[in-house]
Amino acid sequence: MAKLAEKLGIDHAKLPREELAEIVCENALKHIECTRPHPNTPWTKVSDQLPPSGRTVLLKQQHDGCDPFVIVGQYAEKHTIESHGDDDEADYSEEADTYYCPEGFYERQMNWDEYRWIAIDSCMPVIEWAPIPGEQQ
Repeated sequence: MAKLAEKLGIDHAKLPREELAEIVCENALKHIECTRPHPNTPWTKVSDQLPPSGRTVLLKQQHDGCDPFVIVGQYAEKHTIESHGDDDEADYSEEADTYYCPEGFYERQMNWDEYRWIAIDSCMPVIEWAPIPGEQQ
């Protein structure tokens, strides 16, 4: 809890645990609200155009019978993003003597100061993408 409070810029040293938890939750919810896509976000259907390879964008996924939902992710074109070697599904290029992430969409999953890219399962396909508001293209 203390690390999260520090990340949010909250002076937590003298706060009771319950009060700290409430303040951290309120700030986290404000942060989540700020990162939601604006209603006028220009969504592009992946059937019309894929996002640039390696650019972090908003991805809208759809599962049968469920409402679409938005995640942060990227698209990897074939042999454009090097694999870090911890992926059993890496695509090897003999020509470049390099392992690459397989072509497809990846979700960015955050864990404190670190993040990793997780391949998106085909049962919840990406249907649209949009630039992240406020980020340079």
